[in-house]
Amino acid sequence: MTKLTDRQAELCERATTDYSDLTAFFVNCTLKRGPERSNTQGLMDVAMEIMRRNGVQVDGIRAIDHDIATGVWPDMTEHGWERDEWPQIFEQGRGRHPRPRQPTLGVGRRRAVRLPQPRAPLNPCFTNEPRRA
Repeated sequence: MTKLTDRQAELCERATTDYSDLTAFFVNCTLKRGPERSNTQGLMDVAMEIMRRNGVQVDGIRAIDHDIATGVWPDMTEHGWERDEWPQIFEQGRGRHPRPRQPTLGVGRRRAVRLPQPRAPLNPCFTNEPRRA
């Protein structure tokens, strides 16, 4: 369990709103492979713990530990890539409301992780329409 500050813990304990019907899926875009500790993961852990203490179901992945193809289609293996784990990752997070994506921390460095978010607008799950069962 991630340690929160006294103030964060107090605010979680005083919260009266029921968030138990919400879920969140985080995509960590750190450059460090797991299980190496990253600053990005540290920041995400705090946000995830606050959500958990408020009843939100939380899950996530570290993008660099997966073979995510670059592109705009939901499954890039249909467009020439040999491997693409994004469809399975998307299914894992399907139905979860997007939460802040953590960018790579580091000044002056190019982002080395292939970010999956450009595909989001093309995926039918990311619409303003209510979800149908």
